Amino acid sequence: MDETLYAIQKRLLELGFNPGPLDGVWGELTRDAIAAQLGIKRVPKPASDAVEAPWMEHARAAIGVKEAPGAASNPTILQYYADAGVPQKSDVVPWCAAFVGAELKAAGYKPSGSLMARSYLEWGKPLDKPRKGCIAVLKRGAPPAGHVGFVESWTSHTIKLLGGNQGNAVSVASFSRASVLGYRWADAAMPAS
Repeated sequence: MDETLYAIQKRLLELGFNPGPLDGVWGELTRDAIAAQLGIKRVPKPASDAVEAPWMEHARAAIGVKEAPGAASNPTILQYYADAGVPQKSDVVPWCAAFVGAELKAAGYKPSGSLMARSYLEWGKPLDKPRKGCIAVLKRGAPPAGHVGFVESWTSHTIKLLGGNQGNAVSVASFSRASVLGYRWADAAMPAS
């Protein structure tokens, strides 16, 4: 940890700016807080769809993983829970967020640490539109319920997500874009520990 940067982050927080976690690491939030304190408007780099999201190849390889019938549990799905940081004993617990978390961890990124799909609304950085491979968080039922997956493609009215617990399996499924609560992308300062 950079002690000088930690002190800068602490002072920025005292002044009312959000430097992100007080960890002594140069992250986007720290850069944004410094720029805001200095009155400089940062111009974010546009996201490029030319680069494949690092978690997508591994996630696509999981298509077809299904819940076990009856009282049994699929050990692969149980591993998704463990990799996401929330071990379970049964694959009947909703696991879309576990799948996303496990795939992020496999790619070297820290998952949200929750089985709540909407926990990913606070993960990474927001995008104002879909990007192939980004995380999309959807409404499903009454809050706090939701669904989460990786964007494969989209039209003006629909979005296709690669996700877990879609028909009790890892699959690509279509959803209404009207149900999207937000799109998220990994922040460069989110390595898995």
